[in-house]
Amino acid sequence: MKVIFNGGVVKGVWTTSLGATAYSVGSLFAAFVFAVIVAGGATQWLPEGAAKIDHIVLPILAFPAVWITFGLVLYAARHRLRAWGVIGGITVVHAALIVYRFATT
Repeated sequence: MKVIFNGGVVKGVWTTSLGATAYSVGSLFAAFVFAVIVAGGATQWLPEGAAKIDHIVLPILAFPAVWITFGLVLYAARHRLRAWGVIGGITVVHAALIVYRFATT
């Protein structure tokens, strides 16, 4: 798929820079929400370390990398619907882990 950006025209449709900015900000915000849920769910499947805090510290340290990865994928993917589906699926699995954890305690 070839995207031509010339004078505000993307694939023959008039757009503004505001529209592109709104999409990038929306993707970044969605990536932030997804990364928060994934970091919260990761505490459920990461094993506890010797100090009993590794499963909590590692998702916090990995959060920025997850956020940037999700943001780049959501913004720059060729097949955006597929990218949203994959990242949304990962998020749903982690959200289910969080719900399961709170339901069983």
